[in-house]
Amino acid sequence: MASKAIKVEQDCPHFAPSPVDHRLEFALKAANMYIWERDLGSRRVDRFGDPASILGLSGDDIDEFLAHVHPEDRGGVAKSIDEVFESCQPYELEFRMTRPDGKQIWVRDFGRRIATPSGERFLGICMDITADVEARQAIAHLALHDGLTGLANRMLLRQRLDGLTRCDSVDERRLAVIAFDLDGFKRINDTLGHQGGDTALVEFAAILKSVFGDAHVISRTGGDEFTALCLDRETPAIMALCEMLKERLSRPISLHGQDVFVGVSIGVAVRGTDGHDTESLLHCADLALYQAKAARDGAICFYQAGMGARAQRRRRLEHDLRSALERNQLSLQYQPLISGATGRTTGVEALMRWRHPELGAIDPGEFIEIAETTGMIVPLGNWALRTACAAATQWPSLYTAVNVSAAQFRHPDFAAVLANCVAWSGINPARLELEVTESILLTDVEHTRETFRRIKEIGVSIAMDDFGTGYSSLSYMSSFAFDKIKIDGAFIGQLGQSPEAAAVVTAVLALGRTLGIVTTAECVETASQLEFLSANGCNQLQGFLFSPAVSEDAIMVRVANEGRAPHEP
Repeated sequence: MASKAIKVEQDCPHFAPSPVDHRLEFALKAANMYIWERDLGSRRVDRFGDPASILGLSGDDIDEFLAHVHPEDRGGVAKSIDEVFESCQPYELEFRMTRPDGKQIWVRDFGRRIATPSGERFLGICMDITADVEARQAIAHLALHDGLTGLANRMLLRQRLDGLTRCDSVDERRLAVIAFDLDGFKRINDTLGHQGGDTALVEFAAILKSVFGDAHVISRTGGDEFTALCLDRETPAIMALCEMLKERLSRPISLHGQDVFVGVSIGVAVRGTDGHDTESLLHCADLALYQAKAARDGAICFYQAGMGARAQRRRRLEHDLRSALERNQLSLQYQPLISGATGRTTGVEALMRWRHPELGAIDPGEFIEIAETTGMIVPLGNWALRTACAAATQWPSLYTAVNVSAAQFRHPDFAAVLANCVAWSGINPARLELEVTESILLTDVEHTRETFRRIKEIGVSIAMDDFGTGYSSLSYMSSFAFDKIKIDGAFIGQLGQSPEAAAVVTAVLALGRTLGIVTTAECVETASQLEFLSANGCNQLQGFLFSPAVSEDAIMVRVANEGRAPHEP
């Protein structure tokens, strides 16, 4: 190394050991700073180093320096410099400057009074700290923002809400806390993986920004949970904003070549009406969201007194449902399916029931929704399938229909679970029917087709439940091999009252005849409904007019009383 250094000196005769001031100049340039000195008797500043490379300024006048300080910082910097030069006290400032080339930088300027052989002077250092400030800002941003979506995080949300609720002027303005989460987001993770879920969240965050704009704080507070702070809006305007959010999030987004759908449940709390401080407003918004999720179908709920008790009940049911299966609190009941041609029982639908040891019978609509939102629907659904298959061996003249949730159907092992249930129970697979809803068809179409194929290979039939409620049900009939369509009970209930409902039912029955698919009308409760359905050739009927859901023993008695009828549609 030494010989190489000597050779450099020989090749470059001008190269010689630098004087101390050259070394200092090199160090200052490397550190992106310069030294300045000011005689206490004048406003002239002498600089050592290369201020032009930092500031783009070559003059030594303080006024020129101040002219390039950022307008928002200029007044404070000028005042501080005047005070410092008058008092000669040590000081340190950080501020923004705009170079002549338009580039904005951050500088740190600090100095102190010193005695020199020529008298007292003020010595200072000015340095470019733009990189340090940007690094601090990036760290601060990461601490207060969600790393995936760039939205505010829970900490920043609380900080902003604390500031708004403590500001007296806000009393004169409307402040709403809007809590919402995405319905069906778990389905995206299940079908496209967590990377697909992350991509979807980024897309959804962009939608939220477009809906709320820059005037409101939007935060991601959990996996698919968000909260927004909305100022200066009356209740109708807040409702309109929520409706816009619901409409925008209902549109499909394309991920990996697939259209995916989500919905949104929304809970709203308003300052003054529902609370005054951060904790009470967030709590009330969460309770309202809880109520919206329980209502399903993308509900928008404003907080109301009494929601706390409902939320406590839901939390208890969520907790107790996890152990209900182990404690034998769940059971199946079976509702008869009646032939439209003969009036005899041809099948049964297995329906899950939960009798809580303290709360009594829990409405299926209540606990099934909890099971779906918590992910418990898969083990509960598999238990129901196994139990129904075992029970069906007691009535070999009937077929048994079992409801299958979208999460259960999409599970990679579902076809294997079904095959095991059939083999274990010994049921003839031709006497087993799975009822599914349109939601299973909304994502990962190829996986759905493959699962359909494997189910048909086992010999089990598939019915579309709640037909007529989905906007694209008709298109699915030509794409998937359904064996039966069940007309949604909401249309049956309006027969005789709504011409539109009658037209829908008539059209579905005609579609079934054309495609050669069995049609079932559920929720039949009156003789006039039965008359209309029979006149229009409905194959199968179900509802309280014939029988509610009953126990296994009651089904066996019913079959015995009717005689061993052949299997009929």
